[in-house]
Amino acid sequence: ALSSLLSRYSARRSFDYALCASLRIATFVTDGGKYGCENYTGAFASVSEAWISARRNTVTVIVPDSAELLLNGRTVGNDFVTDSFAPETVSEFEQDSFSLFLYEIPDVFGDVSVSATVNGEKLSLENPSAGVYSSVYESVDSVYTVIAPENAEVTLNGIVLTDEYVTGYAIPTDARKFESDTDVRSLVYAVYGLRLVPTVTATLDGEALTLGESELYDSEFPYPDSYKHTESVTVPEGATLYCNGVEVGKEYLLSGESQLYAIPDSAKKYAKADTYGEKYAIDGIYGTPSFTAVYPDGEACVADDGGTVFYPRASSGDGEALESRAIKFTEDYVNYTYLGAKKTTSNYEAVMSYVLEGSSAYKILSSTYESIKYNSPFTVDKLEIETYDVVGYSDGCFGIKVDFSSHGKYYVYEKEASGTYSMVWCVSGGELKLVEFSFS
Repeated sequence: ALSSLLSRYSARRSFDYALCASLRIATFVTDGGKYGCENYTGAFASVSEAWISARRNTVTVIVPDSAELLLNGRTVGNDFVTDSFAPETVSEFEQDSFSLFLYEIPDVFGDVSVSATVNGEKLSLENPSAGVYSSVYESVDSVYTVIAPENAEVTLNGIVLTDEYVTGYAIPTDARKFESDTDVRSLVYAVYGLRLVPTVTATLDGEALTLGESELYDSEFPYPDSYKHTESVTVPEGATLYCNGVEVGKEYLLSGESQLYAIPDSAKKYAKADTYGEKYAIDGIYGTPSFTAVYPDGEACVADDGGTVFYPRASSGDGEALESRAIKFTEDYVNYTYLGAKKTTSNYEAVMSYVLEGSSAYKILSSTYESIKYNSPFTVDKLEIETYDVVGYSDGCFGIKVDFSSHGKYYVYEKEASGTYSMVWCVSGGELKLVEFSFS
């Protein structure tokens, strides 16, 4: 009879004691729709339905959806769940992974004992004045970091990570140690409060990126190989190569492979022997690095215009002879361009005495005669010369650059000129001869 009135979760002993102890009750019975207790002598004490309803309660409990709920020692099934909702303390990225169940168990009489466990671990249940037992998810102090290429779309558990989760920029961790200044950057994301390991994806230019390994971040997406390239650099034997100021290790040196230096075409036939240098191949480069090379004694190596081929220096004696020869040629050539050659060809002949006949330099300088010979005869009163970038392309073949600044007068008129001469000199007949000449 009791089960028809009260939930099976009611505390029976509390009911028996509270209602019937003073009447020395044996059992709880019904008689014609009336409720009451029968004592040992058969007397019947009537109890109204209102009296029982006033002491009949609905127990409300809010616990995680994975919890096992017990009420007065009995498991409460999900048929008493009346609602479910996302916890406020759970990250927006895990709303589909965690929820709270609202249990409402009606017709419970007497004392109430509520407990809940998750994976065998007992939850702490609060019982506020509103009469709702609850055990919600506590906030967690966790941070999940992701690094991905700039402009990539990154998703975490299917939700796109927006700029609000970006904490800064970083060089891709797979970039070479000497690429700290590369323009290629990655974004670092930080997501707080996650309880589970998320699913992270990234796409760049419509291409799905592959998740890599990282010692610094929880998830890292390297740039695709199409963003990287290999730099090949040649240096003189024994020289040390630097990339963006950081020494390049010998592990990038191509073992057993040397690079033949390219000699200017106009000077090839005058070179006495081929010259080889050490070749480096640096793969996985993101940006456009700057290279330098230094000899063991600290002297810088001279590079070609592309900055990736460093030529060997001329020997001490050859270098001094070359610089002296280049300076003397520059003095004569500047005087020739100032004075002209209308009245005398001696200035022109002096210039051409440095030049190897039939060479590229010979063709260029001889073609200047017709235009220069009509120049007004200015007298050079100031000439500053500086030589640099002295290289030895091969035995008997050298390169040098000369900067000059000049000033001249012709009556009341004045004239100034400055620039750079790039020259290639080769030994011919025991004498250094100019074979290639350009002005900038």
